Amino acid sequence: MPRQVRIRTKLTCGFADSISQPISDLPVDLLLFHLVVPLTFYWLDPTDRFKALFVDWWRKLSQLMRLSSFMYGRNGERFPEEEGHYVYRTWMAWLLRSRPLIPGIDEQGTGTNGEQDADAPVVFVRDGGLYRVPDTDRVIHLKNRRVLVPVDVHGRALDPQEDEPGEIDPMMEIQPRGREPRLPIDPKEGTVIVYAPPNFKHRLITFIILIWTSTMSFLVLAIVVPCKSFISFAGAGVKTRT
Repeated sequence: MPRQVRIRTKLTCGFADSISQPISDLPVDLLLFHLVVPLTFYWLDPTDRFKALFVDWWRKLSQLMRLSSFMYGRNGERFPEEEGHYVYRTWMAWLLRSRPLIPGIDEQGTGTNGEQDADAPVVFVRDGGLYRVPDTDRVIHLKNRRVLVPVDVHGRALDPQEDEPGEIDPMMEIQPRGREPRLPIDPKEGTVIVYAPPNFKHRLITFIILIWTSTMSFLVLAIVVPCKSFISFAGAGVKTRT
């Protein structure tokens, strides 16, 4: 084989060998592709495994960023352990990572720190606030209104104007079926109250960046690295035979 062809073959296939001489009269590669590969995928079930892995990672990251209520609180579900932070008063409590009893949430959606011992080495302090957000992906954006509305523990908007009926933003392309866009709409319709931690916007941006970075890293490790390893291994084997 000429040197130019051999170099090109090595760059493209990962090893330098004569492609004009078959390894065997039996098409082993086709048999493996049509028999072994489907059975392997059926047994491993990579789609469900990757889906479960991604869902678990999404939940773990939401918990880390204290966004579980925003991500999974469609029915108003709250996560009391994410609605505050720990304050350590002694070095020993900080080293042992002690955890106090986290106060629950009452029927009105409020929590109190009075249930904890004031002299305890570590206490749980509530922070953040509540938002009224759409409960579906189909957002009805009202004119001159916010989609994420800060509210109090009773569900009333901090800005009273946010609770008044309004008109649909004319910039929206999709209008609700059977409803004229000029009719006033209740801003509480199709919404749910969720918890929002401090620096809510920054946490959302960080969450998106971490999800994108981790997904790309996983694809590189799951696809590129095995392919590159196989090419290097095959090239080393052929070079040893030659």
